[in-house]
Amino acid sequence: MVERWMVALGIFAATYVLISVARLPHIPLQRPYAALLGGAMMVVLGVVPPLTALQAIDGGVLALLLGMMMLAAALEWCGFFGWCAQRLRARAVSGVQLLRSVIVLTALSSALILNDTVVLLMTPIVIRLCMQAKLPPMPYLIGMALAANIGSVATPMGNPQNAYVASASGIPLVTFVALLLPLAVGSLLIALLILPRLFARDLPAVLPEVGATAIEPLRDVGLLRLTLATIAAVVVGMALLPLLAPSLPLGVVALLGGTLVLLCACGWGRAVPTAMVRLIDWEVLLLFVGLFVLLAGVTQAGLHRPMLAALGVPLESRPSPAVLVLASAVLANLLSNVPSTLLLAPIARAGGAGSWLTLAGASTLAGNATMIGAAANLIVAQKASRAGVELSWRTFTVVGLAVTIPTLLFCALYASVLLG
Repeated sequence: MVERWMVALGIFAATYVLISVARLPHIPLQRPYAALLGGAMMVVLGVVPPLTALQAIDGGVLALLLGMMMLAAALEWCGFFGWCAQRLRARAVSGVQLLRSVIVLTALSSALILNDTVVLLMTPIVIRLCMQAKLPPMPYLIGMALAANIGSVATPMGNPQNAYVASASGIPLVTFVALLLPLAVGSLLIALLILPRLFARDLPAVLPEVGATAIEPLRDVGLLRLTLATIAAVVVGMALLPLLAPSLPLGVVALLGGTLVLLCACGWGRAVPTAMVRLIDWEVLLLFVGLFVLLAGVTQAGLHRPMLAALGVPLESRPSPAVLVLASAVLANLLSNVPSTLLLAPIARAGGAGSWLTLAGASTLAGNATMIGAAANLIVAQKASRAGVELSWRTFTVVGLAVTIPTLLFCALYASVLLG
């Protein structure tokens, strides 16, 4: 008779192979559907009971992701990201200054809105700016990808793994931001110091001037103001939620805000809400559903114990910040940072709030090391490829490691002092 752990291991390995193949350019497989298939097989083959599989799906995380993606879709429909990028181009006097501007804009946007959505929307805009200014797109695309991950460290709505950590740990928004914002800012400063130096030879010292008339106007200022006001209200609501309704997940506030903007957009014409819905990255939600069930099967079968033991992570005691950072760095670049966070969740749960926050920061920063480390990196590569721009995996890894190593060292030091 085949043991349950053997079945779970076979499903997990096969799913990982499918997800890995889906990461390669020009391969038509999609990561979300591979994860869904793996989760379904865990149920069909009896590794996870159906009720347990449903309970493993964190509705709060899905609500948070969907709500923030709805708000981001409204911003994109209004032309907000393109308008910001064009303003930065008009003010930049050199290629390096424009690179710094793109990095900062991406990091700030990713702190407030899901980073995967930010790069999904900004990649075509950045490529268009580079083509217009006759600039090499690779420095800006790599810088944008790394900045999206770094900026997303600061908040629960910055990336999917942070959303999961905030939901699973119950850490209030104010506490989450207060403790991880310094880590994000410090890591951003490191990136701003390193990236311009690495790409200085590839970027022109002087850019041609661009007149203000070259900046495309916003599509709808009224809807943009409503969306920005709603985002501000959502952030305030998340901060006050532990005081007003501690039993509700943060995702409820985000989903209410996104729904409000979507309903109000109906007054701007029938095409507006339809276009907004199409801009939502539904595959991210499907990916999470599949991963929740897949990792539930790994846990139910006890496979997580030998996996973590092989990395030197203690199973019965609180791990040190350095060990948790190292484990996150390895797993994020083997499994990508979202499934690695789910795999390390039981260890973080045993370690308390400090371990949860260390996991959130380390798994996100570790994703910058390689193109497969984070979904945002893959989205940039895929969108760029469709636009005729191929990102070099070798260049990405060299640049990514140059930024990731010092930021992870900073993360380990920061976690040991303030989070440990």
